[in-house]
Amino acid sequence: MSDFQYLSPLIAMVFLTFAVSVVLFYRRITNMKLFPRGYFKVYRHSVGSELPLLAEQASRNYTNLFEQPLLFYLNVLVTLYLGHQNFTFVVLWWLFVAARIAHTYVHLWSNKITRRFFAFFLSTAVSIAAWIYLLFREITTQNLLS
Repeated sequence: MSDFQYLSPLIAMVFLTFAVSVVLFYRRITNMKLFPRGYFKVYRHSVGSELPLLAEQASRNYTNLFEQPLLFYLNVLVTLYLGHQNFTFVVLWWLFVAARIAHTYVHLWSNKITRRFFAFFLSTAVSIAAWIYLLFREITTQNLLS
């Protein structure tokens, strides 16, 4: 496989983040037109604010994309640096991306908590599996168990 094929899940996550930033920008601009004077004044009181729901959902999802996915990015880069990349990693990484896309879709449009939680749980489980697999590959490659 080429380096691009290994990096494509990471690139997809970056573009997902860009896409959410566009949604966030659109929703904030829309809200500034609807609430020209009070929008940013209300926004200062983030916790328990009276922000329009769609803007709040987009803002929180955007923030989410800088939390758990950092472990994914690190896993991809460390795996490539150590030279342990293989098809199994690519499958795990794409599963993570698919779960994060599902999480974002649910969060931004329907916000059904059980569906969103399932997508979050799946992405967390896949991330943990990728880290355990990386550790396994590193241990078996270094012959540390013998």
